Amino acid sequence: EKKMIDYRLGSMIGKDGVEKYYDKLLRGKEGTAYIEVSASGQIIGPYEGREKVEAVSGADLTLAIDLDLQRTGAEAIDSFCCGAIVAMDPRSGEILAMVSYPTYDANIFSSVIPESTWLAISSDTNHPLLNRPINGLYPPGSTTKLLTVGAGLEEGLINENTTFKPCLGGMQFGNRYFRCWDPAGHGRLTAVHGIERSCDVYMYQLGLKLGVDVLSHYFDRCGFGKPTGVDLPNEYAGLNPNSDYYDKRYGFKKWTQALVLNNSIGQGEILVTPLQLAQFYCGLANNGTVYRPHLVKRISKASGEQISVSPVMSFQLPFSQKTLSLLLEGLRLVVEGEHGTARSLKNKKYSVGGKTGTAQNPHGENHSWFVGVAPLENPEIVVCAIVENAGHGSEVAAPLVGKVIKTYMEKKMERENLAGLTGGEN
Repeated sequence: EKKMIDYRLGSMIGKDGVEKYYDKLLRGKEGTAYIEVSASGQIIGPYEGREKVEAVSGADLTLAIDLDLQRTGAEAIDSFCCGAIVAMDPRSGEILAMVSYPTYDANIFSSVIPESTWLAISSDTNHPLLNRPINGLYPPGSTTKLLTVGAGLEEGLINENTTFKPCLGGMQFGNRYFRCWDPAGHGRLTAVHGIERSCDVYMYQLGLKLGVDVLSHYFDRCGFGKPTGVDLPNEYAGLNPNSDYYDKRYGFKKWTQALVLNNSIGQGEILVTPLQLAQFYCGLANNGTVYRPHLVKRISKASGEQISVSPVMSFQLPFSQKTLSLLLEGLRLVVEGEHGTARSLKNKKYSVGGKTGTAQNPHGENHSWFVGVAPLENPEIVVCAIVENAGHGSEVAAPLVGKVIKTYMEKKMERENLAGLTGGEN
């Protein structure tokens, strides 16, 4: 049982989000004054028998959120029904922007809510109360093809020159025909061009070599199927299916290897949160080291003591330097290659890499994903966006990510120009 020592009737309590997670720090301690009261209820004065307890102010929290990036993200996603954007610094795990759309005004919860307002929010079919970055569960689609390729390289099943049967728009497996997203086909590809063109048929063939459990093992080691440990309450773990899961769901050995074909392209039963996906790309961008995502950057105590929140290393991606550099080359080609699926983000000022994804959604139109990394030679920002029921990742989510990265890079270049003018950092 939790002891409710610091809580009394009328206490302010952090109900959700950062306020709930850091409630103890924010709350401080209520003071107490003891007074003497006569039997008839008259106040006599301060009670000498007990000493007054002084109140202690709670701490202030400084978030890592960059207001310009948060605004850019919120404005960019505003014209769509629903979605999420997460921007992170891969070098520390700091969350620079976290947008969930549609949203609501959190201030309405600070007092009693009129029933009509509550009904309007809680029955809205677009689920404004769902914090999509940590509670939205989606198939990752092609964004996890880098994981499939990484697993193949690490297991020694392919190398940078391996080609499979050419993609002619799909492939037959058993009595089913598994399509590629491009019916014209992609021909014969190596792994890095399989990423550039997001070829399903290349991934299907690689998935069959890996099998359900090896692929699931790599999903696990890349942080999927478990919470990231972000400093927010109620984060979801997602779903990373393996043969035990399928045995429970379909009956012992009542399922076929065909399931791995879906998993290899980020479809099937795999479910991820936008934050988990951003975390995975932070690892790719940061030489394999993944820092735990966190929103709070600094804690300022009432005493004047300042505590900086240091980056905490969560885990290392299961990829060698050679594998990582091949995957980064794939990210570069998606934007800069002649057949890249996000060529619209290429610009002369800075380099961007990334990966598009179009996730099939059983409840409606496809979801549109894009994860971007910039600048590629020394990444400082990873931005992940999902737009629900919006079609292809290249058309919808990629421009959103592009806008957030542009805001970040322009601020950075402006700072560097100023530093150059003043002869260094001041």
